[in-house]
Amino acid sequence: MKRSALNSASAVHALAKPSRARKASRDVFLTYLIGRIPGLLCWRGVMFFAAWLLHSIRLAAALGMALLAMQAPAVTREYQAALLQLVRSSNQEIAQRKASAQRFYGIAPAEDEGRFLAQLRAVEPSNAETLSAALERERSLRASYDRIEHSPDLLRPIVATEDVAADQGGARRQIAKTVFDSFAPQLDLSFAAAVYGLVGLFLGSLIGELLTTALFPRRHRLAK
Repeated sequence: MKRSALNSASAVHALAKPSRARKASRDVFLTYLIGRIPGLLCWRGVMFFAAWLLHSIRLAAALGMALLAMQAPAVTREYQAALLQLVRSSNQEIAQRKASAQRFYGIAPAEDEGRFLAQLRAVEPSNAETLSAALERERSLRASYDRIEHSPDLLRPIVATEDVAADQGGARRQIAKTVFDSFAPQLDLSFAAAVYGLVGLFLGSLIGELLTTALFPRRHRLAK
């Protein structure tokens, strides 16, 4: 009888021992999990902030390039206005020089500029060279203005850029520098501005993507 009771007690103890072991293991796991929760939350917060930062960089680059590109038609109009103003001032200078030559040297008015310059060169070579340079400058500026004016609206910024880039004497580059220094950003709602803004948006998105790839290459590799 005593042996049977002992056997029963041993069986109960044997069954209770694994139960206590499972409970201890569960407690250890829960303790480990609770200890890891702050770290997991912190890591998720870091990942959330990194994703927000990458998205903000791409968005800022896209919007910035779009707004910058939308100014191209307005800058081109300012450049055209500066060219036209210089053409008019050159015409006034040429007219004054011709009037002075006619008054002081008795040169008869002539529609042929080459003939007028030849007559002036015979009596005053320095004034003839100055007048010739003024005529050449006026023709060059007028040609630039006409080339931009006769181009389609969408191509005018490109034509103006080519005009400045091809300038060897630096006069047009100086004009462009003056225009940029005095230019104030405008809200242009024309079709050309919208097209340039859309192109700038795409280009800015590409730049933002390249920038974020360069700043966070490991994250992009993990994403792939």
